[in-house]
Amino acid sequence: MNKKIINRYEIRIWTARRSGHHAVINWLASMFMLKEAIYNKVFFHNNVAMGTNPYMKNPSLRGNELSKFFWPVWDIKNKEDAVNFFPRIYKDCVIYNHENASIKKGVEGIYSDDVLGKSDKKFDVLVVRSFENQLASILKSVKEEDRYKRERLINRINRVYNPLYHTNILEFLGETNYLPFTKALIFFDLWVSSKAYREKKAEEMGLVNNDYTLNYMANYRNRGSSFEDLNIYYNKAKEMKVLERYKEFSDDLDYNKIMQENYLLIKLSKELLNKEQEKYL
Repeated sequence: MNKKIINRYEIRIWTARRSGHHAVINWLASMFMLKEAIYNKVFFHNNVAMGTNPYMKNPSLRGNELSKFFWPVWDIKNKEDAVNFFPRIYKDCVIYNHENASIKKGVEGIYSDDVLGKSDKKFDVLVVRSFENQLASILKSVKEEDRYKRERLINRINRVYNPLYHTNILEFLGETNYLPFTKALIFFDLWVSSKAYREKKAEEMGLVNNDYTLNYMANYRNRGSSFEDLNIYYNKAKEMKVLERYKEFSDDLDYNKIMQENYLLIKLSKELLNKEQEKYL
């Protein structure tokens, strides 16, 4: 006997940190809004480690303004009760993201219906940002003058972030095929700058574009962008110059060195931008 559909949509987000993916997640959630409902049953579970139950983390969206619209406040304190309760509750969409996880484990990371509840539509959403802006956002967290922390961060960039970026961008370009669900591929720089791009990407997922969340900075515990103060850009996220982060690092020696050493990633990033523009704009 077929199990009852519990999740109309199941969306897995694959990305590296500082890719802008939380803004994309809020956008995805907004497309399940219903005018006649105070909120819809859209669950988002942040930074789920591969192989762990997403329901072990409380459902939430980034930003208080969004939470009140999209998820019911379940009064479940015990996580064991939650993992038994949530797979039986109908949801318009359940979203969970794997940050800095390898897409090569896409098949290994599939949850059974008993764990997540049966899903009608399943999407693997891969979010990639231009290499120059991604690198700038990562480096922004540590000042150039703080050599100890900078060296540790640079080591992590070379060891984790850049290899992950290479893997993700090859999947985006279609040179690999690791992700088993229906793929939705989003180039963040175009997503944030073009309504036409958002409309077409939404349509590919069977959704209707909704730009409601674009002015809200995706944040957690008052931490949002690594460049702008949350209070200054509260409800004004559209004014953030997210496509010009690299300009602040024109004189940063570490930034320029990493850029010079990663010509291939820059080339692939520009190739991806050109292909997405040709296809969608």
